[in-house]
Amino acid sequence: MNLAPVAFRRMTMIALTLLAIGMFGCPTTTNTGDGNNDGDNATLGENSVQVGDYERTYSLYTPASFQNGTETPIVVVLHGIGLSGDVALADGRWKEKADNEGFVVVGPDALPTNPDEPVNLLTNQRTWESTQFSLGGSTSNRDVLFFDSLLTDLSSKLGFTVSSVYVAGHSEGGSMAFILASERGSKVRAIAAVASHWIGLGPQPDPPTPTIYIVGSEDPIVPIEDNSGGILPSAEFTLQRWALALGCGLTPTTVSNDGQVQIDQYNNCDDNVPFTAYTIFGQGHSWPGGTLPLSLVGFGPSTDYLNATDTVWDFFVGVEQTIQSARGR
Repeated sequence: MNLAPVAFRRMTMIALTLLAIGMFGCPTTTNTGDGNNDGDNATLGENSVQVGDYERTYSLYTPASFQNGTETPIVVVLHGIGLSGDVALADGRWKEKADNEGFVVVGPDALPTNPDEPVNLLTNQRTWESTQFSLGGSTSNRDVLFFDSLLTDLSSKLGFTVSSVYVAGHSEGGSMAFILASERGSKVRAIAAVASHWIGLGPQPDPPTPTIYIVGSEDPIVPIEDNSGGILPSAEFTLQRWALALGCGLTPTTVSNDGQVQIDQYNNCDDNVPFTAYTIFGQGHSWPGGTLPLSLVGFGPSTDYLNATDTVWDFFVGVEQTIQSARGR
């Protein structure tokens, strides 16, 4: 396979993302602290934790309802290539959702391609190690190790033991969500992968991970079917490989199709975990319902058929209810 065209298209994708940000601006956040509060007001803070040789950073948002020391669901949102945690939180309006629903939301930052040099939006952009697996041994993936340290740091800041979290990711961030489920299954309650891919390698998730997958039919980066000219492996490839990883049957059942959104459910997964795929007809590569106008700069069209943040949170709520029911709450 000649990788040169793929590399060129990948750089084009990055450049278009940055052009969109430059033309229309990113939603901004305000640094108001480290995420600690006593329920009087919501806080957003920029935080850091040392992982090996590098200082890793993340945005932490606690809603006004949060009480330090009270166990609360946590959603970790992983950004796409070239972006950052605070941009991902703003693009998906995750702070507003956290305020309305009472969960904590975290936006980690990937390291740049060369972590020893400053971030540069064109030549040294942030990127996740979304193709490095342990293949059964101990991992050296810098972002998996960051995830481990992140949960420990959150435990200190939030006042309760953070043993597992929900993970949502867009584009390359969604690919990293698959990695975390594969490598750290016991620490990941469920994942949501939006406009992203899984290359089908790595350990089997243990325990099996409840999963929601969302893709647009007009995504020029992650095509629906194989051999259709996208930059990354197709949604079809990803769904089949992840179904295998979860022990599901490979032929999903179509639950609904209203001409705007098709919902497919994979059946007989290990431990009966849910694995649901949403296809949004006419949607491109941007986060559905997001604020970044990527449709104007080559990422395919945007629709208002589905709000990914609402849909992902509803899926996580169902998983959380199952967890709390098992605890007798």
